[in-house]
Amino acid sequence: MSNKQVVQEILQREDAFRGWLIDPAARRRSIALNMRRQAEYLLSGNDDPGDLLSRAATLVYLLARGADDSDAVPDDTYSGFASIVVQALANQGAGSEFGRHDLVVQSIDAAIERVRRSGGSATALLVAKARYLSYAQNESSIRLATLRQAEGVATGDDLLRVRYTLTWYFIDASRYRRAIRLCDKSIEDARRDNSLKWVIGFTTNRGIARYTTLNDPAAARLDLEAAVAMSGRIRNDADINRFLSDALHYLGRCNLDDGNVRGSLEHYVMAQKYKDQIPFESRAVAYYHVRMAEALTGAGNHNHAREHMDTAKAYLDRVGDTGAASVSYNYALANTYMVQGDSASALAILHKCARDAAACKFSRGRLLALARIFTISVQCRDFTRAVLTLFRAVPLLFNGELRRNSLLAIIARFRRYALHVFRPYGSIAAGGALNVVCPCPIHSLSHQSDVDA
Repeated sequence: MSNKQVVQEILQREDAFRGWLIDPAARRRSIALNMRRQAEYLLSGNDDPGDLLSRAATLVYLLARGADDSDAVPDDTYSGFASIVVQALANQGAGSEFGRHDLVVQSIDAAIERVRRSGGSATALLVAKARYLSYAQNESSIRLATLRQAEGVATGDDLLRVRYTLTWYFIDASRYRRAIRLCDKSIEDARRDNSLKWVIGFTTNRGIARYTTLNDPAAARLDLEAAVAMSGRIRNDADINRFLSDALHYLGRCNLDDGNVRGSLEHYVMAQKYKDQIPFESRAVAYYHVRMAEALTGAGNHNHAREHMDTAKAYLDRVGDTGAASVSYNYALANTYMVQGDSASALAILHKCARDAAACKFSRGRLLALARIFTISVQCRDFTRAVLTLFRAVPLLFNGELRRNSLLAIIARFRRYALHVFRPYGSIAAGGALNVVCPCPIHSLSHQSDVDA
């Protein structure tokens, strides 16, 4: 049975359940009313992720039914509704309870087709679809083809937005040089168009690409700091909030690499303040808690680290992420077990990390997991497993990372990887960061209450 037939079958079953097959006119009136109510809710600023995810089935149904029945609502009404819903799904995912990733993609495709038939621009829907696809796979031919399709029809500001999303794809797919080249070109175009917002956006992503290569951390920091400095010239802009949040978050990671735990935590907290202004961003919130936990674990504040990990897990379970965010969570979880001296549990989780990273085509995460397995195996004097792990990692390195990036960049990256995976836990704390108080709003308030008492 084709995907389209599956969608039709589900629509018929839903219609029967709702009692709409008998009276098509009543069904159309109800669809139009429900679309208006759901759109009003999504635009209301209520960013309770649980509430959104409880509506996922209804939103996807309305998206598909409206695309299938063009008489139900006018073209402009449907186009507006589709844009709001697909953007929300791209930000939040459809949730683990709904769990029909294939149906969501098919419904988005149907919405794109209807908007095109009506003569409207489907660029925003294509970009949102590409972002939604990242919940399942970092690297995907469909995700790339969707962005190329959008790039082929977009102009002006829309084209810069498509390119911005494309740079994220290249970073996710470990194609760092392509990401940096596209950022360079887009910064020039944005400057020519006097678009400071996109200069900031692409400067941020260039810094992230440079950081992720682990090849030129100084240049990465300069880009990220420049983006933060420029952001002060634009106020009350959702895109700027996203760019500023990303820049501050990665500056936090730079600080952690340098052993500056306090600076790292403070940057993460500042980044999240801006991210909180963007509704329905559960996956980004999960990343924030994972990074906070990593820094706190290194500082020896294991209680607060554990609470952040629990919060991250709750968010990831809720949105049903099976991609890079879940891999990053499990990698951090394995590190907490290592701190406790439980290498067996850490290894079990790291093997799961490697499998999950392979499934979602997250090569960077898979290499990190294998590198950590190798170091633990050496530390445990299990040289057989260490050699086997090395044999697993080398083909991945040469067939993936080396094919996409220069040899010198790979060597530099693995030198930096070594600093991450060989650095004994507690070494940051030994450098003076022991007993660091978590500066997040919840823990800082709790600490102040303890001091006052």
